[in-house]
Amino acid sequence: MPSATPRVVVYHQSHGHGETFVPLAPVISSGGLSHLIIAAVHIRSDATVTVNDHPHDDPHHDRLWSEAAMVRGHGVRVLAMVGGWAPGTIGKLDGDEFATYYPAFRDFLRTHDLQGVDIDVEQEMSLAGVVRLIDALRADFGPEFDIVLSPVASAMCGGANLSGFDYEELYRVRGDQIDWLQLQFYSGYGSLQDTRDIQRVIDRGVVEVDKLVLGVVGNPADAEGYVAIDRLCATLSAIAAKYPEIGGVDVWEYFQALPGGRTAPWLWIDRVRAALTAGADRVNALGLIPAPASVTLGHGTVTLPTATTVTGSPTAIDLVADALGPGAGLRLIPDADGLIRLVDDVRIAPGGYRLEIGERGVEVAAGDSAGYLAAGHTLRQLLPAWASGPAPLPGAPLVLPQLLIEDAPRFGWRGVLVDVARHFKPLPALYRFVDQMAALKLDVLHLHLTDDQGWRFEVHGYPELVRVGSWRTGTYVPAWDAVDGRPHGGYYTQDQLRALVGYAQRRGVTIVPEIDLPGHVRALLAAYPEYGDPDAERKPVATGFGVFDEVLHLAPATLALIEEIVTQLINVFPSRHIHIGGDECPKTQWRQSKAATTLAGELGLAGVDDLQDWFTDRMRDWLAAHGRQAVAWDEVVEGHDSPGTVVMSWRGHLPGVKALASGHDVVMAPGEFTYIDQYQSDHVNEPHAIGGHLPWQKVLGYDPALGVPDDAPGLLLGVQAQLWAEYLPTIEQFEYMAFPRVAALAEIAWAATPAGADDFFARLVHQGERWDAAGINHRSVGGAHPWQQAGSSHRRRPQS
Repeated sequence: MPSATPRVVVYHQSHGHGETFVPLAPVISSGGLSHLIIAAVHIRSDATVTVNDHPHDDPHHDRLWSEAAMVRGHGVRVLAMVGGWAPGTIGKLDGDEFATYYPAFRDFLRTHDLQGVDIDVEQEMSLAGVVRLIDALRADFGPEFDIVLSPVASAMCGGANLSGFDYEELYRVRGDQIDWLQLQFYSGYGSLQDTRDIQRVIDRGVVEVDKLVLGVVGNPADAEGYVAIDRLCATLSAIAAKYPEIGGVDVWEYFQALPGGRTAPWLWIDRVRAALTAGADRVNALGLIPAPASVTLGHGTVTLPTATTVTGSPTAIDLVADALGPGAGLRLIPDADGLIRLVDDVRIAPGGYRLEIGERGVEVAAGDSAGYLAAGHTLRQLLPAWASGPAPLPGAPLVLPQLLIEDAPRFGWRGVLVDVARHFKPLPALYRFVDQMAALKLDVLHLHLTDDQGWRFEVHGYPELVRVGSWRTGTYVPAWDAVDGRPHGGYYTQDQLRALVGYAQRRGVTIVPEIDLPGHVRALLAAYPEYGDPDAERKPVATGFGVFDEVLHLAPATLALIEEIVTQLINVFPSRHIHIGGDECPKTQWRQSKAATTLAGELGLAGVDDLQDWFTDRMRDWLAAHGRQAVAWDEVVEGHDSPGTVVMSWRGHLPGVKALASGHDVVMAPGEFTYIDQYQSDHVNEPHAIGGHLPWQKVLGYDPALGVPDDAPGLLLGVQAQLWAEYLPTIEQFEYMAFPRVAALAEIAWAATPAGADDFFARLVHQGERWDAAGINHRSVGGAHPWQQAGSSHRRRPQS
């Protein structure tokens, strides 16, 4: 009988590298290993059985056998590999002298209490010879002994074969005596970069899936065909989701398997075990992001016809249809007894829903528009991945699993900042991003419209803001230590933004605009220098990045300009919240300015250092008088209280906790966890980014409510990721940096108890298929594709 799956198997041939013995104790504490295969066993002409270069009973191997017994005592099955690439042994077990050599091999197995054998045939061997060997082993060791063979993967799907005999024929005559096959997906005989080669083997239908163990190389130094661990785990997770009974995975070989290498090879065991088990989990296999509050799985499926009847209010039908999108190709036809039933239920929490898919079809219950949209997006994720693309797949069925989901969001503010000031984003990119936000149940798009490097908002009556302020002569490229010389610019008309706002609203996304004031205003002052310090040098729109000394001179004329800008802004953006910036506003220019000193005195302030606080409160009051609420970065409440201003905490988590304690509503946005313009990995080929290292796992591990008391006088509105664009000159790079980290942000913003990294990894594998269908240039959970890396281009990562 085959052993329990998934098997995690390591080959252990390099028992010592140099003078260092490779200890086996760590595989016990790891707990993920199921089988240890000691290699390589050979039979000499004098019938001496050796392990590598020494007889098996030589004192050289004493520690090996002692540690093998220790491992076996902790439940790991210990096998021996016979044969392999070195010639001679297989011939002795195949030919007329079987009776001479087999007994020595049998006795060796008994001496060390080995629990199985891997017959690794890499020379010509007859079918009769391998059958005779299998029969002898089974007769001598009984049904509990593991008999394993290790063909190259191509031999199991009609391709190249190293063994002489036909494995499919062998399996037909002795498959009941073979416990599993370890397929070598390396050295040119197959690959686990993706699932295609293993799928070819499975599709042959010769060997049961639970007997297929997928063999890989653990280090590129061991053989050709190494697959990096993240990519391997993505493949394993995907195949386990489709075939939960998959036999397992093995590695050639243990001592330097990556990611731990020689210092921690057992990390390979932990990673692949997690990928197989998390991938096989039925809930993870749905690939739902963010995770619903509860999922109860059924066992059947429901297939929706292209023209599907629906019962519900016109508003609910429109909302669900918008969420399903064009890729599903569904036409929802109102009917009194629809296959899809939409039910208003005021008992359901705001933004929540109940989704039941059963034999009678699909029933969605929600208490508001946000709930219907969320349910619709969950429905689309439950459909095949192609349904997330821009058009349906002709002739493909729309199959849904039977289940019950009950769900509601953790936070009301689930946001992403998109910086269009540093590098302009064409409108199609923003529409596309809104679609992806909505699909992940994110509901706030924070548009950073102005900064030192560009002004993107059209203001009627002030044409120089876009004529001058919306473009710069070039962009400083740090990897070159030079300005690229390529003009960069762009802006949005008010009608363009109104259309985008309407599009986003229909998808449950509110756009919160930001005009960054009173610092970060080089672009504004390049267009209208009279609103800066009267004695300051006129400077162009900035080509580089950082914090500049230029600030507004907060005289009455400047305030009139700002009020006009914001008046036009709120006529375009209906959002209750309006972001007024407030970050990184140096006092240097004010402190050196006679005009600023005079102004501070006229305003009754103690000095110029109080100008920003005065300005923040004035804008807060002005917005409140116009039915809006000011949002600002956390500097505005440093040493100053501005009741009624929503604080966006970017300089860490603690400023947000302090602001909550003083009564401010807060959106958590700490750079350490939510600045997704930082490097996604430590790989040298990552495209040049602003610095830092923020993998999706770190985003996922952030708890916005950590340390926030339940009775805090302020309200924790939610959490937001920041996609600053200094180093994102193209749409492709913008999407690469956003995904998958935006998905991790969606998880912690929505799910009451976010998943662990292993489960989320498994779900990201499926989400990646949806992004592929939509044409999103995401960074695969398996790692960057070659064409996404910087190589030696000007986008290369600087090496310290």
